Amino acid sequence: MIPSYWIGMFQPPKGAINALSASCRPQSGVCLSCSSMTRPPGFVTCALSARPRKKRGMERHRPLPVFSPHGSGIMMYTQLEKRGKYDTFCNCLTCEKTKLCIESAGTTASPLKSPGVCTVKAFSGWSIRTHLILLVAFAVTPALAIILYTGLEQKQNSLNEAHSRCSALVRALAGDMTNTVSSTRQLLTTLAVLPQVRNMDAPACDGLFREILRSDDRYLNLQLFRPTGESVASVVPPPPGLNVSDRKYFRDAVRRRTFSAGEYIVGRTVNKPTFNFALPVTGDRGELLGVVQAAVSLERVNAIFDRSHFPAGSALVLLDGTGTILFHSADARYQIGTKDDRGIFNDMRAARGGEKITLRSSGGSSRIMAYRSLQLTGDPTPYLHIRLEVPEEAILTDANRILIRNLWFLTFAVVLAAVVVFAYANRVIINRARRLVRSSMLLAAGGQDVQVGIPYSQGEFGLIAQAFDDMARTLALREEERATFVRELQTATRQAHDERAKTDAILASIGDGISIQDREYRILYQNGTSRGWMNDQSGRFCYEAYEQRPHVCDNCPVRQTFEDGQVHTVERRLTINGRDMCLLVTASPLRNSAGDIIGGIELVKDITDRKMVEIAQKELTGKLAESNQQLQHFAYIASHDLQEPLRTISSFIQLLARRYQGKLDKDAGEFIAFIIDGAQRMQRLINDLLEYSRVESQGAPFVVFEAGDALRAATMNLKRRIEESGAEITHDPLPAITGDETQIMQLFQNLLGNAIKFRGDEPPRIHVACAETPTEWEFRVTDNGIGIDDQFFERIFEIFQRLHGRDAYSGTGIGLAVCKKIIERHGGRIGVTSEPGRGSCFSFTIKKDLSEKGDAA
Repeated sequence: MIPSYWIGMFQPPKGAINALSASCRPQSGVCLSCSSMTRPPGFVTCALSARPRKKRGMERHRPLPVFSPHGSGIMMYTQLEKRGKYDTFCNCLTCEKTKLCIESAGTTASPLKSPGVCTVKAFSGWSIRTHLILLVAFAVTPALAIILYTGLEQKQNSLNEAHSRCSALVRALAGDMTNTVSSTRQLLTTLAVLPQVRNMDAPACDGLFREILRSDDRYLNLQLFRPTGESVASVVPPPPGLNVSDRKYFRDAVRRRTFSAGEYIVGRTVNKPTFNFALPVTGDRGELLGVVQAAVSLERVNAIFDRSHFPAGSALVLLDGTGTILFHSADARYQIGTKDDRGIFNDMRAARGGEKITLRSSGGSSRIMAYRSLQLTGDPTPYLHIRLEVPEEAILTDANRILIRNLWFLTFAVVLAAVVVFAYANRVIINRARRLVRSSMLLAAGGQDVQVGIPYSQGEFGLIAQAFDDMARTLALREEERATFVRELQTATRQAHDERAKTDAILASIGDGISIQDREYRILYQNGTSRGWMNDQSGRFCYEAYEQRPHVCDNCPVRQTFEDGQVHTVERRLTINGRDMCLLVTASPLRNSAGDIIGGIELVKDITDRKMVEIAQKELTGKLAESNQQLQHFAYIASHDLQEPLRTISSFIQLLARRYQGKLDKDAGEFIAFIIDGAQRMQRLINDLLEYSRVESQGAPFVVFEAGDALRAATMNLKRRIEESGAEITHDPLPAITGDETQIMQLFQNLLGNAIKFRGDEPPRIHVACAETPTEWEFRVTDNGIGIDDQFFERIFEIFQRLHGRDAYSGTGIGLAVCKKIIERHGGRIGVTSEPGRGSCFSFTIKKDLSEKGDAA
């Protein structure tokens, strides 16, 4: 049986083709099967299968071309039974039957045992169907890779998401516990200063403690102990003879005299596992009066964990500082009060208060563990450890299921595609390929009216058939297409010239000078403005034409552009046509299509007028500063000199009032009172004006001082007003700042005085806070006074501006203007936020980097 064949065209061996030309001539000159296709003299109608070669266990044969009056014949391979011989076949293009012409060169012909259409065996021995099936396999390889990659990525995403959720829950629990501890510290601190607690008043403390537990379910019990450990007061009745002096929280509170945490215990009063915190109660001289203790419940963490909806098998574990389990949400193997796994606990202690996520094998399975340790300030040992465990298998369940499903889908698609391709190749591709090969050989022999006979609508084969049929017509159309291309090229050239003319016109109309230089600094182009300034310098070097130099300028922007490819700008002063000009020169690179710099573009802008305006502005600014300084000096001198005649007027008017008291009529006494009041108000105005002018003229050098000292000095100056009004002044810890300590004290005094003056029906409550930013300190002075309408926020900082009548509130309206002047000297800002009836908040800033020798300027 003849194996599968392949079609091709190759150069035959010279000796073999001569033998065929002489011997392969049927006597009748017709096909042995259909008696057609007479072979003219000089044409070879046979194909030669040359000596086989061994390659990878298969025999390969070299095909030979077959020529006929109708075109090329079909090349054939066949397996040789006898080495060293040539097997030759004739092919009839009419009946498509193949006959064996000769067994070897020079022998008689004999027919094949199995006649039919022959093709040539592929070099690999595989058919087109096999290649198509392999192609399908190769086509789905990226899909397989994508599925595998997506599966792995989904697994990693699931793990990353689990890490994020674990981390978020651990942080949330740590934050909740930190808030609980902070609230407990604040609660115990408040209780420790109450008189009933300090006096060890058991009935009063019992009632107070019950009220607290009734409003806050985080606590199981509140207790008060004597310094020796005996119970004084407790919400839950203690057992007789209770003494807690052996408890860690009690020992640490007594020894360290600070807020302390305990260890795992089963409370002797509540008879439940609790976590305890304690704070010493001290007297006015620091002596120990007792210890107040709060037992915190850990039940709320279970609710937080349940709301998180972690997979089955997940567990939340809370441990005290010694590794004792306080809470375990899932695993019954872990009993409350037992010790945790030593290796895991050591890792948690090594975290030192930080958060850590790791993957560990526990109980034969991998688990994601996120844990965090909490500790009190000043306590080197964490008081609580939080650990969350999630099984890795539960996290990856969905990702594994999706991966297996996708692999099954892909396998089914591959099998189905292989079946379809096999059937399609057998029915469609093979038959059409044979027809295309015959037509190609006829066309190669010189025919131009060859018709393949395949309908054009039959996909790619139809397109190939149409391409064969159109080939001859395409050759005739090439000349016409070439002529059309030439015409289009000429049109494009004209359009390019027109665009160049437009570009030249645009550049000529620009008010700035534009020039183009090559890499040798030779001027290639100038627009109209540039030529108007410098005349036409085309062809000359720029440094000769513009600067009259023999070499390139040191700060030449074009040279800098050539060196780094960036845009550079410099200012130049030149004398052009007898006029001194200041020019702004900007150089940018000119590149070719490959990105190489082939030149530079200079844009020259005349900024002479702008420079003159800048110089005039500087002179004006200097004059204004000098005038302002003189004005301040004048205000200081004027207000200072006005005090002497004002004192004289005030003294004589008061002397006149005392000497003639009762001797003048009612109107005269009233007039004298008006004069005295006016003189006093004038005195206050002059004093305030002097104070305002001294902010700049007589300010002290800046030094580093404690802002809290300045605030205390201001409070002492206002002591009488504070006592009269019942004002309460509080403040946060205030930092050390740099500035004029006297002026900062005056600033605090003005703001506190205003808060006391403009109060409502309630006693003033004033709080001073401070926040830090990278460059400055921000202070806030908040009160509960009458407030300010937002339309007056700017006005109140102007000198001599008042929002109320003189009868309602005293003052000259200069205090806030002085505050603003002080803050401006310290390089800061001052402002206010307020609502009528809701109090006010004055905020101001002071820079950190002020010089210690002068002001902010």
